[in-house]
Amino acid sequence: MNKQLEIQKYLTTVDQASLKEISENVPFGYYHNGMKHLGAIMSRMVKNGKVKRIRKGIYQIYLNNNAASCNDGIAVNKLQISMFEERKK
Repeated sequence: MNKQLEIQKYLTTVDQASLKEISENVPFGYYHNGMKHLGAIMSRMVKNGKVKRIRKGIYQIYLNNNAASCNDGIAVNKLQISMFEERKK
């Protein structure tokens, strides 16, 4: 189970959500310190540009189509030839 993907799916169904609402609606399986783990996941998602932090503990899905959010933080060299693109002869 990809926790970040589950959080993104939930945030698309609501306008904005608090950490408590996310923890109640997205199953994680943590027995101890669940809010700490969720906070760390949300912090990484904000840093990667997937989620926008409205204020402390309130998050919203980031609906921007920039390249950083599409490739999940993986640096891609634009000069590298992709194996799915046709080469110009």
